[in-house]
Amino acid sequence: MKALVHHGPGHKAWEDVPAPTIQDPTDVIATMNLGIALRNVNRHADAKPYLVKAHELDRDYGPACHNLAEHFYEIEEDAARARPLYQRATELLPTYPTSWFGLGSTSSTLKDEDGAVVAYERLLELMPENTFGRKNICMGYLH
Repeated sequence: MKALVHHGPGHKAWEDVPAPTIQDPTDVIATMNLGIALRNVNRHADAKPYLVKAHELDRDYGPACHNLAEHFYEIEEDAARARPLYQRATELLPTYPTSWFGLGSTSSTLKDEDGAVVAYERLLELMPENTFGRKNICMGYLH
């Protein structure tokens, strides 16, 4: 695979390098981070197994729940699979606003406007300046 390799200040080049591997297959953070890195370069099919594996390694690790939920919702457009993972992420990471936004979005997609409003209200408690949360909570109140 090609990667941008740095050889000191001002010296970098695209080079063929071995594909990344996980040194310790039980390392949830390394597994999740590899999935995120692959997702960030639009290699979604390659990212999914790592995100799933990270969640399987530790179902009580909030970032793993959040990132798998994000994959299901944003990449696979599967709100029904994403919502319980966002719910778990908000339980494990109650002050992480992005999980509350995801929970609100999936709830709204699934026509649970009351659930969406609750999630967006919590998001706005954490981030009062969040304009998307404000807009979405207004839409929830209108329904």
